[in-house]
Amino acid sequence: MSGQSTPSSPFIAHPPEVPGDGDLQKRLAALEYQYSQLKNSYEIDKVKSQAIVKRLERDLEHRSSEYETAVSDSKLLFDENNKLKCELRELAHNFEQTTDENRSLRTELDAKTCKLDRHLDEFQEIEKRLEDVIALKDAELRHKDSELLRLRDAMREELALKSSRIDELADQLRIKDSQILEMHEHSVHIDETKARELYEKECSNQLEYIRELEKKNLELSNKLRTLQSKQDYVQVLKEEKATLSQRLATYEALETEYEDLKLKYAAMEQKMGNWPLSDPPAIILNKCSMLESTNSQLLQKNEFLRNELARTQQEVVDLQSKLLKSNDRQTALKSKLFEKDTETTKLSNNVKLLTQEIQFLKDRIDNVTEENTMLLKNKGVEAENAQKFEGLVSLLESYKQQLQSLQSQDTGQKRRKSEQEQPNGAAQLAEELKKKINENNELVRTIEEKNKRLVQLEGEVRKLSSSSNERGVRVLELRENPAARQERVTRKMLEKLRQENQQLVDAKLATDQLIPKTVYERVCLEQDQLQEEIKSMNKRMTRLREMFSSKAARFNEIVFLLLGYKIELLSETKLKMYPKFNRDSFIQVDLGRHGSKMGHLLDGDGIRVKLPAEAGFQKVDVDNLIRFWVLEKQQPCCFFNALNLELYDKGQELLPS
Repeated sequence: MSGQSTPSSPFIAHPPEVPGDGDLQKRLAALEYQYSQLKNSYEIDKVKSQAIVKRLERDLEHRSSEYETAVSDSKLLFDENNKLKCELRELAHNFEQTTDENRSLRTELDAKTCKLDRHLDEFQEIEKRLEDVIALKDAELRHKDSELLRLRDAMREELALKSSRIDELADQLRIKDSQILEMHEHSVHIDETKARELYEKECSNQLEYIRELEKKNLELSNKLRTLQSKQDYVQVLKEEKATLSQRLATYEALETEYEDLKLKYAAMEQKMGNWPLSDPPAIILNKCSMLESTNSQLLQKNEFLRNELARTQQEVVDLQSKLLKSNDRQTALKSKLFEKDTETTKLSNNVKLLTQEIQFLKDRIDNVTEENTMLLKNKGVEAENAQKFEGLVSLLESYKQQLQSLQSQDTGQKRRKSEQEQPNGAAQLAEELKKKINENNELVRTIEEKNKRLVQLEGEVRKLSSSSNERGVRVLELRENPAARQERVTRKMLEKLRQENQQLVDAKLATDQLIPKTVYERVCLEQDQLQEEIKSMNKRMTRLREMFSSKAARFNEIVFLLLGYKIELLSETKLKMYPKFNRDSFIQVDLGRHGSKMGHLLDGDGIRVKLPAEAGFQKVDVDNLIRFWVLEKQQPCCFFNALNLELYDKGQELLPS
């Protein structure tokens, strides 16, 4: 007992040593050292995690700002898309109306062509009859011409004989005069009275003979004149025949119009019989004159509208050709887009694989951090974990760089595709503009050729009129001469054609001044560019939506992993939060409910928590947490963290030990 005395007094110098106390102290020192090392590593990890959280918060703010800009852009694009859809509907409606009008005009044109064919057949029959009559008249005229030529030759021969006889008689008179002079010289003594009587008798006989010859010559000249007048009359009859054939055609047309008017008149009489006589005839006549004037105005408007419709039909044809070209271009672009989509799907698959690997690596990082927080037995494990952590971080950064390079490649390919599409569209539009300009130049050339042809025809008409006057052809001097009438009609027709041509040219110039062709072409180019921009913006919107949905899902996953809540947006001010440690419960937050005091973010009614009734989760004092953290401290984030910790503790208590 003396050797094993217990220390009963504090004044004992050295208490006896317990066996194994040194080992325990060494072990305690080692544990304290490990604890200090773990505490330092925990603080370092805590600082790193805080830096990561701050970076993620900055990324979250940047993503939220990008999301807001994308939402505003999408709204603008949606409004513009609706406007363009309305314009497309209006254009389609106008196109259908023009097609209906085109069909009606085609039916009218077919009816007019049938009438023209029928009238052409009738005109050909009349022409054949007139050709037969003209052939008979030509044969008669040739026979009469041959007879007249024979008579003219005979008269010329007789005139030659008479002239030769006159010359002979003149020679005889000279001889007689010479004989008389010789006899007068030789026989001066002969009675001069007898000689004079004989001379006077012979002179009177010669004068009578000359007068008879002159009478015959006058008769022959009169016959020639009558024959020439007959020939002129035959030519006049030919011209009258041509005019009468034209008048016959017009007369037949007038007869048909007269019959139509008779039918219309009978129908109008029936209508007049059915109508009650309320107005006097003078008022009815005034109304009829007003209706005729309005009818003429409406006819003018109808002609103008027909011209506009023809122009619009031509424009529709041009637009259809452009549409076919654009469809071909669209098919080519679709094939290119399909190829690019296959490439993008490959790239997206690669991106998905990389994201899965990143997720796997992040899970491994979380596991490593949890292992590091636990007590470790030796330093070698810490070094290995640190090396593993650094290796995983380097892998994460390399995967991020690969993701960025793939995204830059994808955006570069899309940008190159858009840049390739734009010059191709501009080149095609330039070619279409050149074609339109060439067509307009060809139309101007044809108009100039027609004008030149009109001038040539006028010159030929003038030459014919001057040549007919130079030939000395005698025409019956009548005011209602068929030739003069035909000339007046042709002059009027030429004047009307000139006026019509000038009016058409003026109308074309006026329309070009109102809406120049360059403006129309520029508007078409701008419309095509806008349609291409709409297509590209729609594609961009779909890509942005897909990217936003993927990024939002990824962001929710990161928030769930780091903060322990899965967030679901219900509206602009309401959201629902699902805690990590109890999936059956949720927290509904109304950000529109502000506190009564200024500067308060939420009040007690802004947060509503639902916990399951079983498993002891109802014991969590939610009201106390809301009152302390939300109302007093105004720190909702601390409330969510405290609630998550309470749920974690309750869940750990329920786990089997």
